Amino acid sequence: MIGVFVLLSAVVLGYRLTRPAPSGPKVLTDQAFVDQANRRCREALPPLRPQDTSRESSLSPAEIADQAVGAADGLAVLAGDLRTVPVVTEQEPFVAGWLDRWGIFIDAGRRYAQAVRSGDVETANEVAKTGDPAQRRADAFARGNGLDACLLQSAIRKPRGARGGL
Repeated sequence: MIGVFVLLSAVVLGYRLTRPAPSGPKVLTDQAFVDQANRRCREALPPLRPQDTSRESSLSPAEIADQAVGAADGLAVLAGDLRTVPVVTEQEPFVAGWLDRWGIFIDAGRRYAQAVRSGDVETANEVAKTGDPAQRRADAFARGNGLDACLLQSAIRKPRGARGGL
């Protein structure tokens, strides 16, 4: 009986760790916007991925802060660029709301950099968490609407197989 419980627990835990992230409702039907946004994101997001910021990292707090500011600045430029992509008028509020969540995430990244630069690790960790809800909601919207190249998570997580990470 205990073996069955352990096996069932392992299956449930495995599912929770590997299940796909939730997607938001599909509200964008303007495929030209989706295609253009994905193209711009594919070009802009990869260079924004962080270098090794794990505890074993050889980067200084100033270098980590500089990377965070660079990523925030790059995301802000991309968000501004995405706001210029034409979209069907009725769908503009959806795109604006999506990019407003980017703004919250970007702001958290800048505040994180300030905390790291000051050496306050506890505050840096707390500030980093403040951007998580906006990032998750923005990415759910992106997944639900075919904007897979525009996931903010790709800007904060290193590619599979890379060492370290946030």
